[in-house]
Amino acid sequence: KYSDSRRSTAPQIRVNGCFVHPNVNRRDVRVGDDGVVHYIDCVLLPPRHPLPTSRTLAQYLSSEPSVSMFANALAGSSLMSALWNESRRYTVFAPTNDAFVRFLGDPRVGASFYDDVVFRDMLARHVALGFHEISELSTGRASKSLATVAGDDDRSRAYVETRRRGEVFVNGCAVIGEQDFARDGAVHFIDCVID
Repeated sequence: KYSDSRRSTAPQIRVNGCFVHPNVNRRDVRVGDDGVVHYIDCVLLPPRHPLPTSRTLAQYLSSEPSVSMFANALAGSSLMSALWNESRRYTVFAPTNDAFVRFLGDPRVGASFYDDVVFRDMLARHVALGFHEISELSTGRASKSLATVAGDDDRSRAYVETRRRGEVFVNGCAVIGEQDFARDGAVHFIDCVID
């Protein structure tokens, strides 16, 4: 699965979270008549295992420009320090900046959004307990609902739905763009804010 990271003006390509080295891959390395070799910066592992990386979810989110509004919201709440307990794994459904702008522009959001308890609860519904990569979510091997750090009641759970052509939705938000891994879990970009 290829994705553009959007970290800089020149696109960086990733394969299941590993960066493809652009300077090493200036020319395709041909293997016989049927193949091409690309050099990457980490090891691809079987499904359900995070990639061997030293970065945490918090480090990844704070370094990814396309989800900076979500990362800043997490950092500004009391949730960030409570989340990153390395004895646990998490799956973060991170709304893109475009999704956050649409959410904040919605007149239904109102002043209650800025209440710390409401704000923290909304952010917590974006973080599911456990490690769930996209191949698991899209094939129905995942539970139809995932417990989040917001709680295990019906309103707090992340409901996963696979639609035609394998499109994955979480609480009505489409999983888009890239999937990335950290030593304590996985990140999936989504196109709306779970409220």
